[in-house]
Amino acid sequence: MGSFGLIGKKLGHSFSPEIHRLIGDYEYGLYELEQDEVELFFKNTTLDGFNVTIPYKEKAFSLCDFLSPGAKASGSVNTVIRQKDGLFYGDNTDIAGFLSLFNKYRGSFSGGGEAVVLGSGGASKAVCLALDGEKVPYTVISRRGVGNNYSNLSSHRGAGLIINATPVGMFPGNGETLININDFPNCGLVIDLIYNPLKTRLVFDAQERGVAAAGGLGMLVTQAIKAAELFTGKKYGEPLYEEILQKLYDKIKNIVLIGMPGSGKTSVGKRLAELTGRSFFDIDDIIEKKAGMKITEIFKTMGEDGFRKLESQEIADTAKLRSAVIATGGGAVTVPQNKYHIKQNGVVALITRKTSELCVGGRPLSALKGVEALFAERSRLYDEWADAAFVNEDILQTALKIKEECNL
Repeated sequence: MGSFGLIGKKLGHSFSPEIHRLIGDYEYGLYELEQDEVELFFKNTTLDGFNVTIPYKEKAFSLCDFLSPGAKASGSVNTVIRQKDGLFYGDNTDIAGFLSLFNKYRGSFSGGGEAVVLGSGGASKAVCLALDGEKVPYTVISRRGVGNNYSNLSSHRGAGLIINATPVGMFPGNGETLININDFPNCGLVIDLIYNPLKTRLVFDAQERGVAAAGGLGMLVTQAIKAAELFTGKKYGEPLYEEILQKLYDKIKNIVLIGMPGSGKTSVGKRLAELTGRSFFDIDDIIEKKAGMKITEIFKTMGEDGFRKLESQEIADTAKLRSAVIATGGGAVTVPQNKYHIKQNGVVALITRKTSELCVGGRPLSALKGVEALFAERSRLYDEWADAAFVNEDILQTALKIKEECNL
């Protein structure tokens, strides 16, 4: 069936091998290259074809012998076929990938106001070409742009569509964003081409404001299928897209457990990890190991504010992972900034238990304030943050319910 792959500068975050494994029976590898290695790769590769990602799409454009109309118009290449004569044919499946994603959500973009495209690289050019075809007016914003750059974004506050075509916010820079969505009161739709994390800060902030928003996973799957069609000569339909998107999301999403101290998050989380083959992380355990002391001692020496800072940092770091089960401390929901980190890569499951059954041992705030008072303070936040709730009367049965309902 041939051998294929992906070239780019940093590929540790890439989902492409998993997607292509689901598409067809062919080899697909990752090839991390420095800028000065790209041309040599073209000369020496024995691959039948390969995809190209940041930051080499424009470089690939210059190295191809033949180009598709889309590649020519966009000035960038993300799919390369090595022909039998050794010459290279370049195409750009990002255009079809973006159009597929845009068309699924375009109803939220009324057409009032322009589109603002953040970034001017290869991905941005593919987006702009797609918008040209759809007759959507747009402005490209770049750091080096003359007249249109990040220093005068206020002149575009009437934009109805915002598209992030930069790597800002991509793993490991989770949480970073170029703009404040509140500066665009008329925005009806946000599309972020980043797919790791599943939900960037830009997408999260838009959804919190009630704006329709989508990350780049759907675009990634579509462009990969289009690339596979070039690789294999086969045609793949919409059912395969939906199947791969769902399988990929179910595989890579985290399950983050929240709930009152003593509700059984750690016990349920460990059992769930065993049942699903996922890694398990307990935020309190991580903090204790790094601090070299128990939670009760941390509270005594650093106070609650000091503990919350440690907790937030560990949540931010751990939640960047994928395919994990993460148990948070009972008070994690009291720090607003934790909400993005907890929800960026998956599903938040609330573990509940009768307050009369909650143990206070080793839990300083439960002992200090009382379980009922603590629950009264936090119950609204638990409900707001949770995607699903599970009553924990039996550890195994609760873990099995989460597994079933979360499609693990």
